[in-house]
Amino acid sequence: MKILIIRLSAIGDVIHVLPSLYLLRKYFSNDFIGWAVQKKSSELLINHPLINRVYVLDNNIYNWFKCNKIINELKNKQWDIIIDFHNIFKSIILRYLLNGSIYTFPYYLARNIENKIGSILPAKTTKIESNNVVQRSIYLTKYVIENTLKINIYNVDLKIKNMSHNFSFENNKQNEKKVLRWMITNNLKKFIIISPNSSKKEKCLPILNWIEILSNININIVIIGKHFGNQAFELCETLDNTNNKFKYIVAPDFNLKQLIYLIKKSLFVISPDSCVLHITSFLNKQGIGLFGPTSKKFFSNYYNGFTNKNSIQIPIKHNLNKFSNFSDPDCMSYLDTKKLVSLVKDKLTQIIG
Repeated sequence: MKILIIRLSAIGDVIHVLPSLYLLRKYFSNDFIGWAVQKKSSELLINHPLINRVYVLDNNIYNWFKCNKIINELKNKQWDIIIDFHNIFKSIILRYLLNGSIYTFPYYLARNIENKIGSILPAKTTKIESNNVVQRSIYLTKYVIENTLKINIYNVDLKIKNMSHNFSFENNKQNEKKVLRWMITNNLKKFIIISPNSSKKEKCLPILNWIEILSNININIVIIGKHFGNQAFELCETLDNTNNKFKYIVAPDFNLKQLIYLIKKSLFVISPDSCVLHITSFLNKQGIGLFGPTSKKFFSNYYNGFTNKNSIQIPIKHNLNKFSNFSDPDCMSYLDTKKLVSLVKDKLTQIIG
């Protein structure tokens, strides 16, 4: 049996599909599982013990010259199962270049025109009732397994949650040693992480809100993202130019796997809806998610329950359609900072007393 997962990007969305990989491997323990992904998200999957082959496509997937070799390799395999978890133009084109039985999400779950087109084209699908992004992929995977093996899977959510204690990212000792040396140099033993960046500016907390939070928390704080995001860079620049006594340290330019290890070593993470928050959830690490234009129920920690008490939802109309009708780009400024500080202090009390 040869199974191909198609989830090309982005990092957070690849993480949302990882539990489905664990479910597939549980039922196809000795079969070949491949994953087609773009280079920008591939670091999460390279050397993953549950994947036989990661097919890394160029970030510009429409550049035939750069992608031709990998696409031909995919075309030369006779796939038994192709699961398109992405279901947008680039994944639709890819899946119809290949040979195999195609599965994807149903039409009524479509969030944009690309999803709708992908769902009306020939593919196997099923009824999925879920308001959480991780659970939707799990239920599609459940259907694939049941349809292929002619079995019934009961209590799939419980199965995933039981497996989640083993969820991890493959890392190497060199990455871990680099992070540990940096922690020792900066005398970091107990610390929390603040990750200000997100893929959309509308999902980011304003700088002044972060400064107010920092001024009210008495513990070592590590700020990550200065080297790869505007919001973290701006926060660090503002702090450097402010006469303050905040207990913060800026993380160096760690690679993704090193950042993941740093997250594991922290007490917990504070982040808007971002890949860092989803990594934290996947690792069963405690985190406080800040949700404004996106829905906490849809994007928050599936493993600890959709109504995650450790997340804050700013009470506005949510838009799940890539902000196409977004009416309030400043909604994150409505966050009740005192409520967040109180939540952070409560969590610190629970963890360290």
